[in-house]
Amino acid sequence: MMRSKKAVVFTGIFLAISVALVAQKSRALAIGDTLPLQTIFPTAGVNGSHPLQEKNLEGKAILLNFWNIWCQSSWKGIPKLALLQQAFPNELVVVNITSNTAEEAGDIYAQLGIHPATGYSVTADTSLGRLFPHLGDPLHVWIDRSGVIRHITHGYNATREHMTAFLKGETLPLATRGNLGSASHPTTLLAQASTLLQKDLRAYSVFVSGQHEYAALSSPVKGISGDPKPRLRFLQATALDLFRTAFFEDVYGYKEPRVFRGNNRIQLAVADSTPFLKPTDSNKIDRWNGQYLYNYELFLPPSGKLDPYHAMQLDLVRYLPYTATLETRLVPCRVLYRYPTGRSFTVGKDKTAKTYKFSIREGTFRPLMDVLTMAYQHDPKPLISDISLDEPLSLFLSVELENFDALRRELRTQGLDIKDDLRPIKMLVIRDR
Repeated sequence: MMRSKKAVVFTGIFLAISVALVAQKSRALAIGDTLPLQTIFPTAGVNGSHPLQEKNLEGKAILLNFWNIWCQSSWKGIPKLALLQQAFPNELVVVNITSNTAEEAGDIYAQLGIHPATGYSVTADTSLGRLFPHLGDPLHVWIDRSGVIRHITHGYNATREHMTAFLKGETLPLATRGNLGSASHPTTLLAQASTLLQKDLRAYSVFVSGQHEYAALSSPVKGISGDPKPRLRFLQATALDLFRTAFFEDVYGYKEPRVFRGNNRIQLAVADSTPFLKPTDSNKIDRWNGQYLYNYELFLPPSGKLDPYHAMQLDLVRYLPYTATLETRLVPCRVLYRYPTGRSFTVGKDKTAKTYKFSIREGTFRPLMDVLTMAYQHDPKPLISDISLDEPLSLFLSVELENFDALRRELRTQGLDIKDDLRPIKMLVIRDR
């Protein structure tokens, strides 16, 4: 693909610099620590640009933005930071920091069409990241005019309203980003609160609200620290996340629950839906998170007499002010069915030589429904199948599954199609208690 002539020219104050830190072996920095400005210095500029110097930082607030090319949400936030830099040119210095190479970062900057006045860029970083260790990007470090670290936050907090208040020296109610870790973390949530009781535990469930750590909604965990006892753990989950997962098998009919983001099999029959739906206004997210995000962990004896997801259902209706029932409702659906004029592919050598976007060789319909359900999880119409999921299937698709029209055309050539139809299906209905 030919790059536009309007792509970024790395000149002016927009720098791609390498950073060396005298304090490489120092401890990680935290809120209240001072970042010595002399520890940040460039080894080179690019295309004759002026290197970052200590005098460029003195008397100004600094926003360190850690990003990575592998995290789309982190680099898509860079243009917003460019606007902040342009709004406060004499009071703020934005430094975009990535461990990626200058060439990799340059491709992203060019794709975004970043203006040279964005700020400073640190590439191939191996030092600053050690001072602020974290899981996942973006991470923002807010440093005041005296060099003191005041906030370590998520990327969404960098709004003009917040920055105006920060530059005035006002105290901001921003949540500090922490890192509880992933589902494979060897320590239970309860153990972090009290390790003295750990050896005597037989069963427990923990429900914690108002957390802001970085962790994707976790899948079920089995055997933490080599312990085979059944456990479930979910971090920074919404009420919808928890209800959907706890009732997954009842709604979808799968033996093993899968964590989808879609909610098209859930109906909210509540007076106020605010506790279920995260706000789009970045200025309101932290307050909402503090009230309506949850961490949940369940530990059961290994007897297997109580299904962990049933126990989770009981916990949800016990801890939250809602009830949840399975009801059959007539709703508009997407229906996978056999297309009469199509043909079925036979499995042969000609079907192994080509690379396909998705294929099933001598399998069943279940994995096809899995990937389609995931691909269309945000479609308001639930996807169901008129065909048994255990029926044998060989299928070879060369189109992107998210391209619905192209997907239908190719399915038809192989004896399948997806149609819209009103169907009575199981829905999870959540009501006020």
